[in-house]
Amino acid sequence: MSLGTPVKINKSASAAYQAGRLQPSRQAIMEDLGPRVPEISFEDIVTYYLPQLDVDYDVEKTIAALKAASHLNDQGWTAFKVVPGESRVHETTTFLPLVNVRTCISEPANTTSYVANGSKSLSSMLNERKSTTSKPDGYGLLSPHAVASSMSSDCTINLGPDDWFRIAWAEEYKKKEEKLDDDVQKVVWSMQQIMRYDARRRFTFGVTIENTTTRVWFCNRQTVLVSEAFDFMEEPEKLVQLTLSLSFASPVELGWDPTMKLCRNPIGQGFGYEMTVYDHKTKASRVFKTSKLLSDYAADALRGRGTRVFEAYEVNMRDMSLGQSPVAIKDYWLDTSRMSEADILEDILVGASDEEKSHFLTVETWGNVLIDGREDTTTMRGMKLVNESTQEDAVEVPHPVLYGEFHLHSTSEKESPPVSLGLSAVLDTSRFSLPLQQYNPKVHQRIVFKEIGEPLHKATSMGVVCNAGIRVAKALQIMFKKKYVHRDLSTTNILIVNGAARLTDLEYAKVMGDAVAHNVRTGTLNTMATEVAAGDFCFTPNAYDLLPAEKRVPFFYNPIHDLESLWWILIWFLFTKVAKSTKKAEFTQSANMARIQWKNACLLVPSRSDSSLHRSCAFRGLFQTYIGCFPKYIAPYGSHLADMWALLCSEFRYAEATLPRGNVSTTQFDALHAKFITSLQKTTDRKVFRDYALGDLEHLLSKYESQRKRAADQRKEERAQKRRQDKIKIEEVKAGPSDPTRMQIKR
Repeated sequence: MSLGTPVKINKSASAAYQAGRLQPSRQAIMEDLGPRVPEISFEDIVTYYLPQLDVDYDVEKTIAALKAASHLNDQGWTAFKVVPGESRVHETTTFLPLVNVRTCISEPANTTSYVANGSKSLSSMLNERKSTTSKPDGYGLLSPHAVASSMSSDCTINLGPDDWFRIAWAEEYKKKEEKLDDDVQKVVWSMQQIMRYDARRRFTFGVTIENTTTRVWFCNRQTVLVSEAFDFMEEPEKLVQLTLSLSFASPVELGWDPTMKLCRNPIGQGFGYEMTVYDHKTKASRVFKTSKLLSDYAADALRGRGTRVFEAYEVNMRDMSLGQSPVAIKDYWLDTSRMSEADILEDILVGASDEEKSHFLTVETWGNVLIDGREDTTTMRGMKLVNESTQEDAVEVPHPVLYGEFHLHSTSEKESPPVSLGLSAVLDTSRFSLPLQQYNPKVHQRIVFKEIGEPLHKATSMGVVCNAGIRVAKALQIMFKKKYVHRDLSTTNILIVNGAARLTDLEYAKVMGDAVAHNVRTGTLNTMATEVAAGDFCFTPNAYDLLPAEKRVPFFYNPIHDLESLWWILIWFLFTKVAKSTKKAEFTQSANMARIQWKNACLLVPSRSDSSLHRSCAFRGLFQTYIGCFPKYIAPYGSHLADMWALLCSEFRYAEATLPRGNVSTTQFDALHAKFITSLQKTTDRKVFRDYALGDLEHLLSKYESQRKRAADQRKEERAQKRRQDKIKIEEVKAGPSDPTRMQIKR
């Protein structure tokens, strides 16, 4: 039982996904999706999700015209001589008649066209990250005219017909019904790729067909759902409805954001986005052009905030000139029942000094995205599913639509091995018996910050890390003055601005003890407090453990958890980096010690589903056993962190000591941050630590592995050379000195 929001770890943040291999990445997305999704009637998906048809396009009239032209008869579509399940040719050829069928239905359409893809891989000339080799069987292609409408007037980018930035929806086909699972995995993957590549996409659609069984898919940042199946041969009117809805829809109705257009990079090569930000009070608009993508890994998950951060310049709409200084624009989807990050920050900093404010970013402007004068939310035409949040939304909610459950099945044979520690990781959530996740409606929001910084994980100096730890602890102390806890601390939301750390990403912050729970939130496992990952108290007295469940206190997040997350950040640097004195030219650590350090890092810094089990060793006082892998010059730093861990454990025990008799004690929280800062200061005061540069342990191991491989190859070649020489000697002996056929050997 918990007063907090259940934490979900997105597998799209795992090392297996970030490695970029197709099948493990697809499997990660399916595991994020869970075992089942809502299934609603075809009529409801038409009413609430598909683009609405203009009165000029009537389904019955279209069917009559198709029959008159002999494209349709009582047996179905005449283009199909046999149903796909009875076809003896490859699926690519089997479903080619769909091109003819869809073209006949939507011949005058000028927004999209249907493409049978065959075996062509889709990519993107605009993608700044590695493309995959995805090959959807078919897709809707945005017409050149529609593409131009989604670009600014100065944009001259020519998007090809196989570019994800032009794909409106994806389709997958199989001849056999039993291949449904493969279709589902591939269409979900394609929808994720559409949402991942193009920052302008708010939602998208998908279609799966097995033989003649057809389903329509939909996803946005809140939900993924599917329609009940229909037979496209026996119910041609539904295929006509689907085709007309998608073919004649505007880009906005297909999920493109009209307040975000492709443009030329304002200061360099390539492209950017022209973004409109509406002030939350006046609704006045300000236009910015992005020059650099700062972060977009949160956009990999299908459901969630979809956060992207850009460097941008404001555009003076009078003369189209650019502002002198760049700003940071954060584009994300916030639960409609949450306070905005800007409001939380304003509440925290009421009455704060300038020095206290310097621990956070400065808000320039912010507001919800407006489309046709209305807030852009995930609540499509006011619809909510019965299992979703009943929090009041900006759109009037009609009677909830009843739905069934469509069960998904895993298609991977086994989990992929870990390939990197990464910045986030996978948690074996089955250990905690998490219920089926329910996602709140979300609102699309943008916030502009005056400062631009580098995330802490890019730090190359131990001094920067130590000073950042102190400043973040002070920021948490400032937050707790207003009883706020951060709840999402990681190396990505601590930014180094002009050498000083600032704490960001406050949208998950809340007042401690606030009983308002949200359906689900994601977290960063390798910096997550262990109690938070487990969803329960870990330092309770024995008497508390004997109490029945109904008498136990609901678990809630407290300030010690924030400080533990900060401690794990310091641990992350200790175990995943190698240090060297600035006086030395190279990082020096024995290969054996580096491998031991890597092994310990895999245990303490979760990068796979089972590592969280080993991490609990720290609670049992075994942390000291992991420090032996470090060189003598850095080992004292680990000892200081061990002392800080002892302090945290002491605070946990004190807070939870009263649980058998009542609630968690909060009396020590006011002095908690000062104790932690004092303890951390002892580490930072040691000049020897501040002077160390940081290098990547994984890179060093790769270097050692390359050296080992070269040495092994050299030894192998030497052995082969020796065998050749021995063979020559044997042949010489056999030939004898007077043999005229004696071999002449080049040495």
